[in-house]
Amino acid sequence: MSTPTAPSPLHLLAERLEGLSALDGVGKTVAKQVRGLLAPGTLKDTLSGTALGHALHPVLTDVVIGSWTSATLLDLIGGKSTDAAARKLIVAG
Repeated sequence: MSTPTAPSPLHLLAERLEGLSALDGVGKTVAKQVRGLLAPGTLKDTLSGTALGHALHPVLTDVVIGSWTSATLLDLIGGKSTDAAARKLIVAG
């Protein structure tokens, strides 16, 4: 059985920010404005992930973060032979 670890300071900060009810009004206002940018239809449904049953945003951010992280690792430990691959990963991100 593993011993539970203490939450990181960043995790604790994120939890505190999440719990601040003072930010709720600002968040709702911003969310309403963002939702109003696109008219109902195919594009909005696609970006919202309606067909997937889940928001598309997490998938899109994971691709960017993964691509850029991989490119960084290739730059740091891959040597000159991986320059082209790193550039392609940056473009993909």
